Amino acid sequence: MIKPVNGHLLIEPLPQESFIASDRETYQEIGVVIDYDADFDDDTAVWTGTTLSKPPQLINKGDKVYFDSWLAAKFPKDRDSFYWLVEWSNVRAVEYAE
Repeated sequence: MIKPVNGHLLIEPLPQESFIASDRETYQEIGVVIDYDADFDDDTAVWTGTTLSKPPQLINKGDKVYFDSWLAAKFPKDRDSFYWLVEWSNVRAVEYAE
């Protein structure tokens, strides 16, 4: 499995039965945090484009995150699935696992 770095979260998107990719007008996704860059903190925050990425201080594995898929990186995992890497600064909301 890949290891996220530079403030990224490794996300497994949840299936959305009601959406057909070609019919979607928005590109929001909901996914479960599989892993995150645990070494990324205020001392190592880096500039990413025009914003300063902040650390995932309140994120745990298993939490759900809401993010914009246009701002995420998608890499093949196997024939049928993908790794999604999302910058912490592109996470819109968190739903904590209980």
